[in-house]
Amino acid sequence: MEITPYQIVLDKDNSQQLTVKYYTIINGVEDSWTDVTMSCTWEYDSSKLHLTNGKVTALVYDATDYIVAKYNGGTSNTVTVTINPYVPEISYVLELTPKNIELPFGETEQLTVTKYEYIEESGLVADVGDDITEQCSWIISNDKIQVSDQGVLSSTEDNINGTIQATCEILPFGQLYTNIISVNVLPKNTYRLLIYPQELILEKDYTVPIECRYYSTINGVETYEV
Repeated sequence: MEITPYQIVLDKDNSQQLTVKYYTIINGVEDSWTDVTMSCTWEYDSSKLHLTNGKVTALVYDATDYIVAKYNGGTSNTVTVTINPYVPEISYVLELTPKNIELPFGETEQLTVTKYEYIEESGLVADVGDDITEQCSWIISNDKIQVSDQGVLSSTEDNINGTIQATCEILPFGQLYTNIISVNVLPKNTYRLLIYPQELILEKDYTVPIECRYYSTINGVETYEV
């Protein structure tokens, strides 16, 4: 008797079909064989495997078992079954930082895209990821806002806003996308001189103090000094 295949490697809940051949020997010479897969009895550990009509299914993770078939007084070879250990389903999430940006006009900001391992079964995300900023492309809602290939954010116009999202192809999952961040480009800095008060009505011999005020608007905030 012979079972084939001689060795099997399975993942839990996966199956493999076995075939049992019963050979007829005449005068020491193999004459013919019969497929007795459906008729033989089996020896195996039922806590690790399920076996019906030669179809073996793994019931557990990370185990080894042995299968023997018997038929008509004959005993087959031994088949070794190796069941693989549990390997969690791993995916990835991409994070774009910083998440909300107030960008002074004329300045730049470094954006970073980090790829984290994500275990789908538990929902856990790894604490440490890989910087893939230079592998990404950018989706920007305002064409006055720009991001370089190195992830450097800048703007060609002040007092505008928009959103940015990064995308990157991660094999074998395909195109993955980051979170969306908001960008607010602040008004450009301005400076002006004013005499205060700007209008005066005076009577003869009457005096009113006046001030020369230096106004500056920096990042949208106006202040002055006398």
